[in-house]
Amino acid sequence: NEEIDYYVCNWCGNTVEDEPPEKCPICGAPKEEFKKIE
Repeated sequence: NEEIDYYVCNWCGNTVEDEPPEKCPICGAPKEEFKKIE
C-alpha cells in the first residue's frame, strides 16, 4: 500500500499529489509556497 503525499498551495489552496510543481498552475505561486500535508 503506497502512500501518496499531498501538497497544498498557500496562496490559492490548489492541492497536488506526489510533488509540488515548479509553480502553481492556478495562481502562479512558486514551488516554495506548497506545503506538505501530513
